[in-house]
Amino acid sequence: MSRVLNPEVLDYTERFLNSPPTDWQRAPLPKLPPEEPPLEDIPPDLPGLADLIGTARDLVPLLLDRQAFGEHPSEDELIAHFVVPFLRALGWPPECIAVEWQHIDVAVFRKLPRTPENCHFLIEAKRLGAGVEGALEQAKGYLETLGISRDIVVTDGIRYRMYSSERGFEPVAYANLVRLKPSALGLFKRLRRP
Repeated sequence: MSRVLNPEVLDYTERFLNSPPTDWQRAPLPKLPPEEPPLEDIPPDLPGLADLIGTARDLVPLLLDRQAFGEHPSEDELIAHFVVPFLRALGWPPECIAVEWQHIDVAVFRKLPRTPENCHFLIEAKRLGAGVEGALEQAKGYLETLGISRDIVVTDGIRYRMYSSERGFEPVAYANLVRLKPSALGLFKRLRRP
């Protein structure tokens, strides 16, 4: 969910909510599916990941507390403190991780040289807690400019969602470093250096 302040959107929403029929407003909601249990163990072959997850769990409450921390960290800070260490924990060497390459927040390369054809996937970052919905379209625009089709990851440094270029940019994997679930292993596997 994202906060909306556009007066036209707010007016439309208010009119929609108050127009008949209104029975749905009192109808019982369907039961939610059971929540996926927490991931108990970090894969032992990813030792750097355990350290990063511990850091995220320690820092995120502070980073989100504007009174104690101040303004939320910038995209650049999140890339430096979380995204690049995440990629390093997944086996990517620094020379294969480009920050602000061709206006892309993070481009990850299979091999050198850093050229479009060697790009493995892109990461578009947003501020912590910000909606990342628009990040996918922005990253797709970068791919179009480069003339390539690659997977895209959108993140706020803590939450990572991967979209598959082969599946029409359908979401295929997700992980939240603060609230890890077993399904996060799928993202780790997809992002890990081959």
